[in-house]
Amino acid sequence: MTDLYLKAADEAAMNAALVAAGLAYVEDDTLVPAPYVSLDVIGPITRVTGYDEAGEPIVQEYPEWHVNLRCAGLTEEQEAELAGLVIVPPETPFRVWA
Repeated sequence: MTDLYLKAADEAAMNAALVAAGLAYVEDDTLVPAPYVSLDVIGPITRVTGYDEAGEPIVQEYPEWHVNLRCAGLTEEQEAELAGLVIVPPETPFRVWA
């Protein structure tokens, strides 16, 4: 099983790359995973990293578009399409597969 954490500048760039790689398609303006592909579309991420002296949360924003991908494997062509989007697995992922 292949699990990848992906990050693109925005939703359009992510969707274009996933479609170009044959890992998803668009139907009725909705991104749909290809057969045997699971996508966890997260989008931008906001995390509380601590609290200030007044008890207000300190928020770290990650405005890029994030997607977790799970599939049986990737072809070399698919890996090439996603090369610029794959990030190092986070130490504490925002979401994980159950």
